[in-house]
Amino acid sequence: MIIELKGMGVENKGAHLMLEAVKQQFNQHNITLAISWDSGGVGYRKAKELGLFYLPPNLGKKAVVFKLIKHLPKTVRRSFNIILDEEVDVILDGSGFAYGDFWGANKPLRRFQNVLAGKTSRNAKSILLPQALGPFDDDKVRRSFNKVLDKSDLVFVRDEQSMEYMINAYGLQQKFILAPDFTNLVDAGPEQNYPEGEICLIPNYKMFTQDKEAYMSFLIKVRIFLKNQDKKVYYLIHEGERDKEIAKELNRSLALNDPIVEEFDPIKIKNRIKSADLIIVSRFHGLVSALSQGVPAITTSWSHKYQILMKEYDQEDALIDIRNYDFGNVKNLISIFLSKGKAAFRNEQADTIQKQKERSKLMWEKLKKHISIQYK
Repeated sequence: MIIELKGMGVENKGAHLMLEAVKQQFNQHNITLAISWDSGGVGYRKAKELGLFYLPPNLGKKAVVFKLIKHLPKTVRRSFNIILDEEVDVILDGSGFAYGDFWGANKPLRRFQNVLAGKTSRNAKSILLPQALGPFDDDKVRRSFNKVLDKSDLVFVRDEQSMEYMINAYGLQQKFILAPDFTNLVDAGPEQNYPEGEICLIPNYKMFTQDKEAYMSFLIKVRIFLKNQDKKVYYLIHEGERDKEIAKELNRSLALNDPIVEEFDPIKIKNRIKSADLIIVSRFHGLVSALSQGVPAITTSWSHKYQILMKEYDQEDALIDIRNYDFGNVKNLISIFLSKGKAAFRNEQADTIQKQKERSKLMWEKLKKHISIQYK
């Protein structure tokens, strides 16, 4: 069986963690995983480094380089780790949050262009892994994504708000199934004692869509408070230069030299989060990695996916609206989390953490049954 992976890459560490989660699920089966050419930061060489086959472009200018490959014998193509669209049996889309008014009408058409253009087999099964979706108030966006839905066998919807958006736009459909983010099953290994600090700040440039000035002000206030508490702090980057620039700007503004940490391996990032005493986070998968490992987290939000996740873990009080908050409450939250300690917090959250993991296991069981793989 050949499975094509869409929407997962290595530039965004949340997308990279989802990629690793999928690899872990199928490494015990006789499955060939092939990553799509348009996955963030994954070209032919990187795919090979990741232990994946490569699915080259079949349309447009970028397809020219690979046109001759189609006429080579299959054994030769396989020796070069190349898979063709028509050889794919299953398509798994792990976009996370890429379909809805915020992203525009072209996003789903570009991501599924090989499917919509009939380049894949008619018998290939298309599945959307758990992701946030919607809203679909824009008629062009709604019609565009509907073309993808028409080709999809299962659509795993990550939260109740996304499900409401889907039902309002497309009606209640049996293939719409609620399931949580599946990276909660990735084991990050034992905690480590990292020298950079005990409190981790994870910035996100997408918060600027809410209010750049208010977001930077919030981070500055938090960092000053932690400085006055003599806490060692470092920044953990989840996506490139724009997130890193936020950390640099805070260091400049406060005349500090807090470490700015980048890791290629998303499991190492998850381990860093597991090993922290407290996370101040604006990245969704940073938040999932904290809550699913019993690490106290205070989060900001730029979309509905944060609110629902905090609700699922009964942590709504630690969700900060940067345009309307009392910093006295934020200071109180930080103090309570640190004085209580991570072990106590983890113990309180144990049942919730296990419940969410069981939901993820059920999702994989349904998915594998649908594509005729025995769940292990």
